Amino acid sequence: MFVLSELTFQIILVGILLSLIMVGSIFLPKFIKKRSKKHDHLISILLSAFALASYIQLNSFVPVAYEEDYFVTGTSLEQVTDKQARSLSVPRAFVINEYEQRPFKIELSSGDHQLFVTVDTTDYQAVVDYAREHDSLVVFNRSIDMLGYYQERFTDTYAEFADELDDEEIVKELEEAFPEHTFTFT
Repeated sequence: MFVLSELTFQIILVGILLSLIMVGSIFLPKFIKKRSKKHDHLISILLSAFALASYIQLNSFVPVAYEEDYFVTGTSLEQVTDKQARSLSVPRAFVINEYEQRPFKIELSSGDHQLFVTVDTTDYQAVVDYAREHDSLVVFNRSIDMLGYYQERFTDTYAEFADELDDEEIVKELEEAFPEHTFTFT
């Protein structure tokens, strides 16, 4: 995974697109048999439109994160140290926002039973693996909806034990079932 500052990414992107325009403007007219000034203008307009569309598409395709956010793939985790950065990786990286790295207090309920726990995530690769299978948790900018993840992931497990165990035992069962998280009974 390559993490580039926003300025570096933009310079590289614009440089590549300008290079493609220059190469295209040199070689495309040679392939057109009827060459006239009208065709030259058409070629330059089409190349400019291609460059603009490519710039917009690549800007929205490459994930962006801000200072203290994480870029996470299945195998690596990179914390952003710049004000704004982009990640180039295959497969595309997910973003864990800084404000979603803090412990969450969530409510788990099943029937008449209700439990409040604080959840802290210690292994984000496991979160990414789960998010790959559940697209509804991925927001448009490749960040993961952590609150939605917690609710979706823990509700069924809580429902299994809600009638049988007391609250402290349920917290222990959750910790055994999800070792990538720490749970605190609140």
